[in-house]
Amino acid sequence: MLIVYRAFDVLKSGKYRTQETELETPAKSGGKTLTGYFDSEDILAYLTLDSDTQYDLGDIKAVLSGSTNATTGYYSEGVNVKGGYISLEGFDPDAESFTVAMMVRIHGKEDDDPSIIGNKDWENGINPGFVLSFRGEDVKFNLGDGENRMDETWDVPTDYTEGWMHVILVVDRENETVGVSIDFGGLDTRDFEETLKGVSFKGIGGVNVGQDGTGSYHYGFNSDVDEIVIFGKALSDSEIAKLAAYYGIAS
Repeated sequence: MLIVYRAFDVLKSGKYRTQETELETPAKSGGKTLTGYFDSEDILAYLTLDSDTQYDLGDIKAVLSGSTNATTGYYSEGVNVKGGYISLEGFDPDAESFTVAMMVRIHGKEDDDPSIIGNKDWENGINPGFVLSFRGEDVKFNLGDGENRMDETWDVPTDYTEGWMHVILVVDRENETVGVSIDFGGLDTRDFEETLKGVSFKGIGGVNVGQDGTGSYHYGFNSDVDEIVIFGKALSDSEIAKLAAYYGIAS
């Protein structure tokens, strides 16, 4: 299969959406490594989603399930999850802080709330576990423990349909906050509900990208996915800027 390698075109806003020229992962094309920006012990996984996994890091593996398809990525190759999902094998957050970052290229506006990433049965928000869903004009974080739930939303840029959008979910268990950064912008944090402080993040199964924890939520995420990075800590604004610098993007 022929894969066309593409890079990003920086818009006047300082963000990116479309790809015009050939470029591979920063490590392969420019010799940059993620460990040059972050301590290796803080990186739980770097999943390029390329067929060549030599630049991947960590023990967490990306396992493709359902009808996923290889596609052009933000760098090199990516995965289309419209008919399937990516299981993050070995990632099972409980009561510890973590950050998940990824590139998504969403094909059209969603009419409901498919999971970008989650481990719960998303048929009911009170179910144990978490999800970050996409609702067309915003992303929605939900956490439940079987008795209580919390829901928070963050707007997405109106031009997201024009190409790639970068999404970061930051869970800080020390301060009991959850935050989202879109396109490497400032981290917008919200406090946990009192009834959910200290609760486990464990859901019905493992953590999936493009589906909920069951892998069978009736709304699939019609998107390409690339460059999944998982940290075993809550990233700060300055560290989000470091991740943008790794990709050569002005945050």
